[in-house]
Amino acid sequence: PSGWHIPTHAEFTTLERTVCTSTTCAADFPYETITTGWRGTNEGSKLSTLTSGGNNSSGFTALIPGFRNPNGTFYGRGENAMFWSSSVNDSLAWRRSVNSGEATVYRDSYSWAFGFSVRCIKN
Repeated sequence: PSGWHIPTHAEFTTLERTVCTSTTCAADFPYETITTGWRGTNEGSKLSTLTSGGNNSSGFTALIPGFRNPNGTFYGRGENAMFWSSSVNDSLAWRRSVNSGEATVYRDSYSWAFGFSVRCIKN
């Protein structure tokens, strides 16, 4: 909507670092776009009450709606939440994921053919 934007990879990284309390936050959540995979220790649990050990202490309130596959079917409701960023990596876009069975956060770039959630930030 007007006055809002989809967060960049760097803005998601800032969120991750903000909820990170370990001594390895900069290494766990670098601003570069090379490091992928499950990152951190318990940051996912701070973003949702629905993740492993989740307490949503950040107030981000990541719901776990699943996602849409390119063929139009839906998958992972109650298990996965995937959020697009506005940052592009070649023909892919950066995303973040939280999972009901994980306390950490997953980051990588993925095909736009999938239907993931977005969370907007007020400008």
